Amino acid sequence: MSLSLPRARVIVPLLAALVLVAFAVWWLLLRAVAVPMATAQSGALPSQVHGPGTLQARVATTVAARINGRIVKLHADQGETVAADALLATLDTAETLNRQHSAKAAVTAALHQETAAEATVRHAQATLKLAEQDIARTRSLFKQGLVAKAELDKAVAAEATARGALASARATLKARQAEVARARAEIDVLDTQLGYAQVTAPFAGLIVRRYAEPGQTVSPGTPLFRLIDPSTLWVVMRVDESQSGAIKVGQPARIRLRTGAEVRGHVARIGLQSDTTTRELEVDVALDKAPQRYAIDEEALVAIRTGQAKGALFPASAVLRRGTQTGVLRVAGGRAVFTPIELGTVANGKAVATSGLKPGARIITRPTGIKPGTRVKPAKAPAR
Repeated sequence: MSLSLPRARVIVPLLAALVLVAFAVWWLLLRAVAVPMATAQSGALPSQVHGPGTLQARVATTVAARINGRIVKLHADQGETVAADALLATLDTAETLNRQHSAKAAVTAALHQETAAEATVRHAQATLKLAEQDIARTRSLFKQGLVAKAELDKAVAAEATARGALASARATLKARQAEVARARAEIDVLDTQLGYAQVTAPFAGLIVRRYAEPGQTVSPGTPLFRLIDPSTLWVVMRVDESQSGAIKVGQPARIRLRTGAEVRGHVARIGLQSDTTTRELEVDVALDKAPQRYAIDEEALVAIRTGQAKGALFPASAVLRRGTQTGVLRVAGGRAVFTPIELGTVANGKAVATSGLKPGARIITRPTGIKPGTRVKPAKAPAR
């Protein structure tokens, strides 16, 4: 029986729409998407704490000028290794030498004044001794009635005057001696300052920066060089409080510098003061051996090995995060199922789930774009 033309015009589009709907349902719900899969294995990986940091030196100092002066010569430059007490810079000493000559002349003059004061004291002592003898004799004669009271009073006054003159002479001598001491102290200070004109390295090390240039006038405290001991290099690392409990002094670490160098190290010190804003604390990781090339304050990434994480081992590419949850897409009944896990550690392209995933479970190794509930099938291995 043939359909009439009007009915055919209605039924044919309807059938076509039903076919499209059926195809869409099959495409969205029934079609299995080919995805790469892997089977979780029982295993372990070294557990690690990762964090950023900067390269520093535990033993470091800024060598600065200690006197006013002009830089006559710089004997070292940044990048050079110097020995302890090595000459680094020479400052102009002309002004200090002039002051030293003046101070020596002041000492000579003060010594002459001291000698004169000593002579005055000796003279006053002799005068007092004569006055004391005279008053003793006059008192004896006065008792015998051989001299008048006026003579005795005169002798007493002379003795008092001589005693006062001696006290004054001794005070003058003391003042002259103080002047000599001050002048000699000034010479000692200037001698020390002349020594400061020769700027030397306080310890053997590497000059990482030169701040000054020849001809520059400097004052006390002006930086000249930055010196470090390369054997004390370490990375000042920042670690979240939640991870710090697993870190112990002596644990091995792997350090990757921004320049690309990779070196080994170990935990040397753990800070006890946490940052109230970032909730991080400082961990100092010492380098076992300095790399050939590095820069102080260079950025670094540190991985501290804190032990081993055991559980279900699987490719790290399978790790998926949904909001605050970490998990994987496990294959169950031919469909993708989001499974939350406790991630132990990730290393060398592998990950360990310490809970939430059992060995033998099939998981999707590249879950990007795959939604939970999607029908999946193993992707064919590429032909070689």
